[in-house]
Amino acid sequence: MPNTSRPPLGKLEPGQLVMVHPSMNDSRRHAGKDLWISARVSKVGRVWVELERVGDGWPRQWRMRMDVQHEGTQYPGSNARFVTMEQHAWEETQAWALGVLREQGIDLRIGSPWRGREQELADLIVRAGRP
Repeated sequence: MPNTSRPPLGKLEPGQLVMVHPSMNDSRRHAGKDLWISARVSKVGRVWVELERVGDGWPRQWRMRMDVQHEGTQYPGSNARFVTMEQHAWEETQAWALGVLREQGIDLRIGSPWRGREQELADLIVRAGRP
């Protein structure tokens, strides 16, 4: 059985590429879109990491807590968050898997033997040619 758990944060290094998901309250966020922004690690501290936007667009910097991988304010639901490229790939695959399962009417409740193995189950369904 393959391990489909989310990859850990690991050690961050200056210059490392990460992805930032802006706060739902960010006025520059495109309404209704799941927006990810490429950023580069500019400084790594003991608790905080500083990130800078990569590419065109508005200049942007973030200061994020490494333990929770978001801005660390008292309102966690409204914080921007960041993920490593490995975590981003896992999240994209997980979103695909949950979409496949939803299309098939599969709802994995707590206690299901497939809970935590959504990607494996979705892959089996696709290989069987059902969707």
